[in-house]
Amino acid sequence: LAQNPGLAAMSLALTYDADVLTLTNVQTSGMLSTGNLTLGGNLNAQPFNVLWDDATAHENHTETGTILTLTFTVKENASAGETTVTLTYDPLSTFDVDLQDVPMEIGSAAITVMQRVPGDINGDVIWLAAGM
Repeated sequence: LAQNPGLAAMSLALTYDADVLTLTNVQTSGMLSTGNLTLGGNLNAQPFNVLWDDATAHENHTETGTILTLTFTVKENASAGETTVTLTYDPLSTFDVDLQDVPMEIGSAAITVMQRVPGDINGDVIWLAAGM
């Protein structure tokens, strides 16, 4: 979270290609800890929802930094290529203490899945091919 103008509530949704990736862990950083942070209970749910609010706040939270660290595993049968992890927000559930909408600019992350040759520790495929 950067350039935070002030929040009292935020609703985020994480989506990704479940045929390529598995969400294996969600770790909170402690940021926005004075409110209620609710994570979707099932890591396999799509979208994976993240809800945060501080209903008793008299002032907006303006912290910046990392809210969550998400860990993914690439599925064994995933094809080589690019896949996207997308985070979106619900504008009706993201607001400040005056209940005014707080617009957010959120991007996606592109992940490149690369095939590897089993046993090729350093990626030197030519060496393995010569050794066959």
